[in-house]
Amino acid sequence: MKTKLTKAHPEGPPKSHRQSKAKAASKSKSKSKSKSKSKSKSKGKAGQAVFIKSAVYPQDYPRPGKIEVALAGRSNSGKSSFINALVGSKIAKVSQVPGKTRLLNFFAVGDQYILVDMPGYGFAARSGKEMEEWSQMVEGYLTVRETLGGLLLTMDIRRKWDQEEKMLKEFCDRVGLPLIVILTKADKVSRAQGIQAVQLMKKANHLKSVFAVSNMDVFTVRLVEEFFYLAWVKKKSEVENGDKKDSGL
Repeated sequence: MKTKLTKAHPEGPPKSHRQSKAKAASKSKSKSKSKSKSKSKSKGKAGQAVFIKSAVYPQDYPRPGKIEVALAGRSNSGKSSFINALVGSKIAKVSQVPGKTRLLNFFAVGDQYILVDMPGYGFAARSGKEMEEWSQMVEGYLTVRETLGGLLLTMDIRRKWDQEEKMLKEFCDRVGLPLIVILTKADKVSRAQGIQAVQLMKKANHLKSVFAVSNMDVFTVRLVEEFFYLAWVKKKSEVENGDKKDSGL
């Protein structure tokens, strides 16, 4: 029995076969590129952040809509870097001169919630009048904003709980505003020191929610987002939608 041999192509495979292989290689290459891009951007669950506006007085705030998450912290506490890591892009300026933010800056994070970057506190170069204006602006917003879900307070993990942090916590307790303390720059200490810092912060200051984060480790930032999203954004949205149904709106 003779074995049939396929006629060899002296110039390689047929042209149609070469074209299909080239297309397949091109597709796999583009897929790997898109995967690497999505990993490097590391956007949060809500998506890209977009600047809405800056404001000082209630009449200048954006119209109430999505749930808002406020972010406060001492000047040079790593607040701007945390915001940039949270949304996966540089929307907050990381300045060499602390205390540059003087307004309430509103950002829409995808179509899920509004992030409100508040001016840093504790900057010694500010005058007494500026500090009073800061206090009025911040307390005014935290008190009157109905769509506010809670306050994120950033602190350098190497710093001690000071008078300003104590006053902010007491204010939140008084008005019934949920508070999460974020200990930034956790990469500056060992893992054991980070765990100990969280435990001490909770115990010494009667805090329920404390996280140690490093902007070098996006996973730690995502844990914070997941926590406040479920506890504040989703929960408050469900309550408000339920109230609308009950009222027949």
